[in-house]
Amino acid sequence: MMAARFLSVAAQVIMGRKFGPEIYGQITMILLVASYFAMPIVNGWGLVFTKIAAKETDNSRRNQALKSLIAIVSACCILTMFVLFILQRPIANLLDIDQRMMHLSLVMTVCYAWWILSKQIAQGFQDWHTYILIENIWAVIILAGLLILAFWGKFNLITVSWIFFAGYIVAGLVLVKGIWQSLFVRIDKNYLKDILSHGWFLLLSGLVGVATFSIDRVLINKSLGAEDVGIYQAHFLSTYGIISAFMTILLTYIFPFFCREKNNDIHAVIGKLNKVQYPITIAVSGIVGGTVLWMYSFPVSFALFGSLCLFNAVQFHVQIKTWYLASKGASESRTTLQSQLIFLIINVAALLLLVGHIGIVAGGVSLLIAACSSLAYLIKSEQIAFHERIV
Repeated sequence: MMAARFLSVAAQVIMGRKFGPEIYGQITMILLVASYFAMPIVNGWGLVFTKIAAKETDNSRRNQALKSLIAIVSACCILTMFVLFILQRPIANLLDIDQRMMHLSLVMTVCYAWWILSKQIAQGFQDWHTYILIENIWAVIILAGLLILAFWGKFNLITVSWIFFAGYIVAGLVLVKGIWQSLFVRIDKNYLKDILSHGWFLLLSGLVGVATFSIDRVLINKSLGAEDVGIYQAHFLSTYGIISAFMTILLTYIFPFFCREKNNDIHAVIGKLNKVQYPITIAVSGIVGGTVLWMYSFPVSFALFGSLCLFNAVQFHVQIKTWYLASKGASESRTTLQSQLIFLIINVAALLLLVGHIGIVAGGVSLLIAACSSLAYLIKSEQIAFHERIV
């Protein structure tokens, strides 16, 4: 998985150096919009399937749950794409992107959703070999495709988008056989009910979460333009993009263990982990992030870089608590949703207040303030819940 992340970062640096800040900002917007539009298709439902599959030991039962997931995702995909197709013009105007970028975003949405679905299925079955294979096939295709385009001299927004389409689709094909086998089992209505009922909360939380990490570039794009989006993205990817890779690897592996916990044994371990991760996260962010940012050869904002390094450590703490609570059921998922809403509201408010005064630095400062606020809410909510369980 670290190899896949390394290849992914290398691809981003190549795009940044080849495109320059403005076009790099445009491809960043396409990927951001697609990742958000893909959420109603797959996100919440896939996480509930992961929880179900992690608890089930019988393969036929897992396949029944998988068939239920496929049915829900298929219906959501059709509905989501229909709505987006009808509303594409007003959405493009709202996001301040042109029609070409909007069309590319719609295709990217379906491809990205397929890739995420394949990874969530592998995670649910705890088939880490397949999960890693999906990640690395995607990363290799993206990097190889970009290098070919650079050598061929056909490096533009459309050709790069097609490389991403191919990477997402081909990588997800690894699980076609398993998905096909699940179609021949009987659907269990209980699984449908569980995925839909619990998935709504996780979906809403995910939508708010992704909006939180997309709104900075959207507002910077509207206020300052695509070039500043490209410069901001270079800082963001060099810091949070790198550390979030570690977060994803850790949380992907331990989420099924969270789901199986019965006696709060993991809670104490999480507390110890959070104490030691702060200095390590900040140090790694500074060293690795500084190296990657230098490779971009974009203008550097030390204030933005520093605030993002601090944000990484706080957000790591937030993510561990969020995933732990999400594994406990619908009521705890409400708490995570509320914390995400706090994060989003404070992030947007701070951005709107600061972006006109300090430019792209506002993105890092607002994320740091929002993360601290969200963490404070999660800690307080967890203390109350723990006290109630004891009483």
